[in-house]
Amino acid sequence: MKKRIFITFIFLLIFSTLYSLTYRIYDHSSFTRLVFEDNQPFTYHIEDSGTSIKITINTKKRFSKRLGKLKSKRLKFLNFQRKNGKVYIILEKKGDFTVKNFVLESPYRVVLDFTPASEKKNIAAHPKQFKISTPQETNYDSSNFQKEKKREIRVIVIDPGHGGSEYGAVGPSGTFEKDITLAIAKKLKQYIENNIGIKVYLTRDKDMDLSLEDRAAIANNHKADMFISIHCNASRSKKARGSETYILSLKATDKEARRLAFFENNFKEMQDDVGDNSDLSDIKLILWDMAQTEYLKESAVLAEYIQNELNLLLGTKDRGIKQAPFRVLMNVAMPAVLVETAFISNKKEEEMLKDPDKQRKIAYAIFLGIKRYIVNN
Repeated sequence: MKKRIFITFIFLLIFSTLYSLTYRIYDHSSFTRLVFEDNQPFTYHIEDSGTSIKITINTKKRFSKRLGKLKSKRLKFLNFQRKNGKVYIILEKKGDFTVKNFVLESPYRVVLDFTPASEKKNIAAHPKQFKISTPQETNYDSSNFQKEKKREIRVIVIDPGHGGSEYGAVGPSGTFEKDITLAIAKKLKQYIENNIGIKVYLTRDKDMDLSLEDRAAIANNHKADMFISIHCNASRSKKARGSETYILSLKATDKEARRLAFFENNFKEMQDDVGDNSDLSDIKLILWDMAQTEYLKESAVLAEYIQNELNLLLGTKDRGIKQAPFRVLMNVAMPAVLVETAFISNKKEEEMLKDPDKQRKIAYAIFLGIKRYIVNN
């Protein structure tokens, strides 16, 4: 009897996965995102009456949970109908919101963003459909990226990693990562404002505690057009050296990238071995529907420009552009990268990072990468 119940349960579980649609909704600080997901493509239609929105999905599948449970401060569920192989959903907008929709693949998702009309001018338009590559498929040659509508860069937020009670990585002679990142960030701010006249905000301008969520909120509240997080790398190998530039991804490029993300994400204990099956469930549930999703291609191009300049000016080992699930990048609604300037765990590179002249050189390399992105993109 127990065996029969177990087999029935497994069958129902498989059936629900293959023959049901899922949805989820998130209220971000500046917009609300509603996502419909399936294991295969489906067509849809959006009608916006001003006060309500009607969503038509061509499918015979059922939803994995009741839409009546949809909770949002910006949307209210009104009606649901199923007729002739179509699903009709009507939602009331609790305010004046513009609606933008686009498609993501692998898995297939229809994404609807509801943004207050007052912020419309501050959010660049985006094509309705695009494909986000997996780390294995991504080619970082900028000529291969789909050309996006040119985004005017008016505000940049620079994030000096760590601070306050969080020292970050510590060098062989006791140098704190938090001090180096702040020094480089201040110099980078000066280069940008003095040379190209773009307004720059620092997430912190002194030694202070600041959560990863607050760093993203600062960028979003300033309606920044670019987010640069500055860090110093560290490794168990004292010989590890060079610069890396990261963009957001659920799957890390390699084992070291996974380990680094665990460290930067403020995990209290570093595991001896972070494998492919590491517990990132909290990240997995939200990552591909977070604000950064829309800007991944632009972030990758920005990362390429910065990485190239770091290689040329510093003359250090090129460790390339990588991907990892950095929390600080997840909630920023703009092109965003995390720069690992050099290895503070390497004695020679620690000395370089402590040198104010070398700090200026690192800041200038990042500045040149930003400038080339602005000019060419």
